[in-house]
Amino acid sequence: MYRVHILLTVAASAQDLFLPQQLTDTTSANDLKRAKSITHSGLVAANNTAEQAQKINANLKKLGHKLQECAEHSLEELNDKVRSMWPYFSEELQEIYKGKDLRQRAHQKLEDFEARWKKEDSVTDASARSALRDAKCAEVLMLWVHHVHESGKLSLGNIVLPTLPEFQMDHVRSQPAVVANRVATSYTCITGHGMKSDHTSDHKFPHWPEEVHYQGKGHGAYPFWTPGAGAHAGSPGAIDVYWSEKQLAERLYHASCSMTNVGYSKDTDCYHLFVGGQPSPAAYLYTASKDFCCISGPTSSHGIRSPRTNTTFPPGGSEKLAAPASDWMDDMTLSGTESFSGDFYTGTVKHYLIQLADSEAVPWFWYMTTEDGRPVQQGEGGKSATVSSGLGAHIWHDYNTDTFNATTIDPSIFEVPSVCKSTTTTCQFP
Repeated sequence: MYRVHILLTVAASAQDLFLPQQLTDTTSANDLKRAKSITHSGLVAANNTAEQAQKINANLKKLGHKLQECAEHSLEELNDKVRSMWPYFSEELQEIYKGKDLRQRAHQKLEDFEARWKKEDSVTDASARSALRDAKCAEVLMLWVHHVHESGKLSLGNIVLPTLPEFQMDHVRSQPAVVANRVATSYTCITGHGMKSDHTSDHKFPHWPEEVHYQGKGHGAYPFWTPGAGAHAGSPGAIDVYWSEKQLAERLYHASCSMTNVGYSKDTDCYHLFVGGQPSPAAYLYTASKDFCCISGPTSSHGIRSPRTNTTFPPGGSEKLAAPASDWMDDMTLSGTESFSGDFYTGTVKHYLIQLADSEAVPWFWYMTTEDGRPVQQGEGGKSATVSSGLGAHIWHDYNTDTFNATTIDPSIFEVPSVCKSTTTTCQFP
């Protein structure tokens, strides 16, 4: 998706490459322009993981880079490539990506990379080491493309880059956590190449229609972000949702809400309303009886910015809560198909997955659709409804796929209740 003329002359011994310091950052205007870009040409965009890897490798070869098959590298050889690139990493580029972009570097210091690699040395199973090698190849390429400045690329002109292996969902599902987490994290950059450059807002599945009304069932605590919500999770509750990209709004009804956690007298059914787009949206949580309301705008940044759309993933995961765009799933990795049996659908599903930075409170998110792209299940805090990550609330909702259809929504559906217009009570997203 991305790529002074001053050639640095460095007389360094092999051990110099291990020093935890960087040379003078000579980030060029082209580097900065590329890092700040939120679109790509579509040159290496693709519709599946095999095509993604093929196109990216072909483009690297076309640019004149020396390539060697990923499988021909040892883990230590791949670590050494990161060590050799380290002096040429641009802190300016990292600051652009940091905390808000899928292209951010996993670690701020070389010592942190070294500490991670030491832990990875404990992986001895051949299959796990193969999956870890694939992840390292993907990480090396991401760092080369998005973090080594132009003059650094000139200085490292003889470097041999690994090819990008195809993303394998089984590496995430079946490998130990130290490997699965590295696989998911290392491949996040290629999610920006998941569709053609002209796909945005075409409203063709898996992208949502402009306006939708659907039903489903919510599992886990709601509102899930409140202190003690897990202790009041209760039974799964019916959900009824109106969503409109056209009106920049979403209203979610949940039949089982832990409203005592936000100051109400009892647990009851509730609504969560999002109105307006960035940069000035508003969000309210209120009882179905409309006798209590709290402002649910968050207190701090969370989530990660998509370089493709300049929106934040997961949906609602930005500095200010707003309804998601119709193509939010494009920032995830379509990792394969599998058999599924849920509340409303049984059959084959496409499984999307993304892991945010290790520092995020909730790193794992998943989404499943029918083979023709209609929603089946969406969740966070795990890799699926049956596999929790152990971090953050493990929650999801099953879509009643038969109800998920384009419609026209009367603006009155998104009207802010009078109790919310006058409230000063807050139940802010953390």
